[in-house]
Amino acid sequence: MENAQPCFSINDTHEARTLPPEIASVTVRKHGSSQSDIVWGVDLTAATPHFRLAPDQCIRYAAEIPDAIEVKAPEPLKIGEHYSVSINAFIESPQGKPDKIQNRRYLRDFCLSRSANASLEAIFVPRRSGKPAWEVCPTG
Repeated sequence: MENAQPCFSINDTHEARTLPPEIASVTVRKHGSSQSDIVWGVDLTAATPHFRLAPDQCIRYAAEIPDAIEVKAPEPLKIGEHYSVSINAFIESPQGKPDKIQNRRYLRDFCLSRSANASLEAIFVPRRSGKPAWEVCPTG
């Protein structure tokens, strides 16, 4: 959390620490009973210089990022709702690989809760048998 908003990062891998990926887009979706709706989205392909994200950095929900194109204005996030964030990125291929650039996609399910001191906190939802275990989330 940063400024009372979820803050999203990428996996902490050797690859990402060696050369942080270039972020192309960030999309947050709310999951309902039969569909998912985008609640915030940004396209970072026009950012100059290219927007790179190291594993120890994060992109705050609804952040205003220079040169980013807002695909969907942010909606307020609510306790008890189910969300996912998708970060689409590119890395330079290791030497000797035929493709110069490779795509990486980072996906995380989450929900919001109130802590004991009433501050907002993000709960990262584990996956069981390939599906989000939403039961870890509070109900509205």
